[in-house]
Amino acid sequence: MKLHFEPNLDYQLQAIEAVCGLFHGQETCRTEFTVTRDAAGGQQSYLTNDLGIGNRLTLLDDELLINLHAIQLRHGLAPSPALTSGDFTVEMETGTGKTYVYLRTIFELNKRYGFTKFVIVVPSVAIKEGVYHTIETAAEHLRGIYAGTPFDFFLYDSVKLGQVRNFATSPQIQIMVMTVGAIINRAKRMALVDGIKYERIGPDDFYVQQLFESEELTGYLKSMVDVQHGIHEQVIYQSDTERTFAESLDKNEAVKVFAKLPSWIKVPTPLGAYNADWAVLVEKDGAERLYFVVETKSTLHTGDMRPIEEGKIKCGEAHFKALAVHEPAVRYTVARTLGDVLAKS
Repeated sequence: MKLHFEPNLDYQLQAIEAVCGLFHGQETCRTEFTVTRDAAGGQQSYLTNDLGIGNRLTLLDDELLINLHAIQLRHGLAPSPALTSGDFTVEMETGTGKTYVYLRTIFELNKRYGFTKFVIVVPSVAIKEGVYHTIETAAEHLRGIYAGTPFDFFLYDSVKLGQVRNFATSPQIQIMVMTVGAIINRAKRMALVDGIKYERIGPDDFYVQQLFESEELTGYLKSMVDVQHGIHEQVIYQSDTERTFAESLDKNEAVKVFAKLPSWIKVPTPLGAYNADWAVLVEKDGAERLYFVVETKSTLHTGDMRPIEEGKIKCGEAHFKALAVHEPAVRYTVARTLGDVLAKS
């Protein structure tokens, strides 16, 4: 059985026009931004960049308010005195085809203004699955109305970040369907980071030298650099940033010994375990020694990092602060160069 969609119901067309009319005067344009990813499956490594494409609104708030007043008066509603936010509501009765209306609205906004990125947020998993099925069912109908306009749609899954990346970089219509719970859960995880606190268990200091001795260091020669002041004769690097960092450590007289930390040494956080990059022993002023666990990044600006990554770094800082019982204390810091490290010592 094949479902038939009626494309010309007057009340549905009015709802579509109400949304599209809000953007009257908007020129067809888009905004571009940089999308960055780790190229080695989540490990800190060299970065690759793609060009992201987003919706761009050029209308001023006053222009949006004029458009809103026109729509409200047309439907017998009292004009809003001011534009208090960027949130707008179209109310429709149950059973009137709300899902179909907002799907048609997506394509109409693309046709008139070039918008391509759309997120459908629903209250439950069951409704999410239902919306996805409706899009599947209506896909052929929508392509028929809008001259075969290509589009992609998917259910948001925090594990499948490749889909989110495609959502950001694709120039064609992208529809992401997600539950409000996914947004709340992510916000809750990040809120945990703001109040993260680690407590030291027991008074004794200890080292984990056995972790370096019990595991064999393996790697490809093309990804290893010879060093004199490391705990091994070679250091494995995963990016040009890491190689440059290792070479600068080896050449600086203030650095007495350093190590590229193995992947099994992790800092526990509410956002998942985090593997730091380096441990560095620095001598300063002839006697003072500070230990650093250093994250080498291509950027020091937290705004350029992914929120989860930024959150884990905050947890790492709190973790090593809790371990500091005697001087010199272990310091956890973000650095691109040895100069960044020494500046914080």
